[in-house]
Amino acid sequence: MVGIREEAGDQKGVEDLHRLAADRGDSDALYRLAMRRQEIGDRAGAEVLAWQASDHGNGHALRRLARMWEQAGDHERAEALARQAAHRGNPHVLRGVAEMREEAGDHKSAEDLYRLAADRGNTTALYRLSMMREQAGDRDGAEVLARQAADYGWISKQGSVLT
Repeated sequence: MVGIREEAGDQKGVEDLHRLAADRGDSDALYRLAMRRQEIGDRAGAEVLAWQASDHGNGHALRRLARMWEQAGDHERAEALARQAAHRGNPHVLRGVAEMREEAGDHKSAEDLYRLAADRGNTTALYRLSMMREQAGDRDGAEVLARQAADYGWISKQGSVLT
């Protein structure tokens, strides 16, 4: 039904159907609504809906929202959102922002955010920290972090954290 409304250009009808599904507990519908709001430039509306989607169990909404703020150059807002998400039990958003900071060359901020994510149980963040330590020439520190990641069950695609 949503597809038919979209093809007809009935944006209000599309949103009404997503809202109906969301009211019946479909967190993905809230996520899709949030992304629609983001696409039309309504970042504030997207944030409200992303938080609602997250509160209903959708783990992707906040990561996408943090990426939106980070790419828009609002680093403080992206980080604040990631910290709030971690406080609510979703450290993956912190790791996502850390990855973007690392890619942008902001290694200090990336390391701080990876550490926060790792402290809240994100083992991939521990591994990423170990890789950063390795790249910085701190082989001993890298090994300690890699072993911590292994102790918490993280395994790389190659089957070992100690590559």
